[in-house]
Amino acid sequence: MPAPPHVAGLLNYESPPKRLVPPRRRAQAIKAACEACRKRKIKCTGERPSCHPCEKQGHKCIYTTAPMQTHLQALRHQNDVFAREKSLYEDLYRLFMTLPSADAIEMLHRLRSGAGVESIVLHVGDGDAVSSF
Repeated sequence: MPAPPHVAGLLNYESPPKRLVPPRRRAQAIKAACEACRKRKIKCTGERPSCHPCEKQGHKCIYTTAPMQTHLQALRHQNDVFAREKSLYEDLYRLFMTLPSADAIEMLHRLRSGAGVESIVLHVGDGDAVSSF
């Protein structure tokens, strides 16, 4: 059975010719803008050490992220660093509260002389005497 006349014309419809001009490429998205571009809320080119807008305006170009790192990734990394430091200082406090007074004073002297908190906590936390390091 043939198609009705109002539908037959649609079946023979030809699509328009394909575009001969290639589509425009989108600009490559950068991971994180520099602080000057973020503050001015403008498009940053992401070049390091200085992006194009900062070079053009003569601004100091400062990035608070590592290359190929987003601001969220940088914040998460910084949060991890702070969490580790907090844990170390909690361990140090626990040692001061539980060690005998003489050992706690020796540990304080070592801290004041420049010994790192991590090295003291790890050394004393392993059960070694404070005076042995």
